[in-house]
Amino acid sequence: MINKLTRRNFLKRAGLVGVVGIGFNGCGKDDKYHFNGEIDGEKIRFFEEKLGSNYLEVIKLDGRKITYGDTDFSPDYINYLIITKDGETKEYFSYDEIGKPIIKEAQEQYEGYLKKILEEKERIKQEKIQEGLDLIRK
Repeated sequence: MINKLTRRNFLKRAGLVGVVGIGFNGCGKDDKYHFNGEIDGEKIRFFEEKLGSNYLEVIKLDGRKITYGDTDFSPDYINYLIITKDGETKEYFSYDEIGKPIIKEAQEQYEGYLKKILEEKERIKQEKIQEGLDLIRK
């Protein structure tokens, strides 16, 4: 049997866990960029994991895999980059001397991909709308 003090503490802790859970669930959540498909022949996937970290994976036409990532819960800025080419992987981070200029240029590429994702999602949406309109009009 749970006494009042234990029940009260349980309810307080359960409430705190609920509030923290809701807070973490909302961190960095931005579905507008979620994508898994091809654009201009490149395989592109934008997704979220680990309490809101955002990742953009791009498999280039030459086979290089570039992963742009952030751990700051913001889909707008990256802070690390992973490049895999011919089985060799290199990592770059925004906080170190070597990584800073690389991340700076990668940020421009990343922003370009986000723009392409939004354009492609809009194109797909308009295509589906037109398809539905065509179906009801025939």
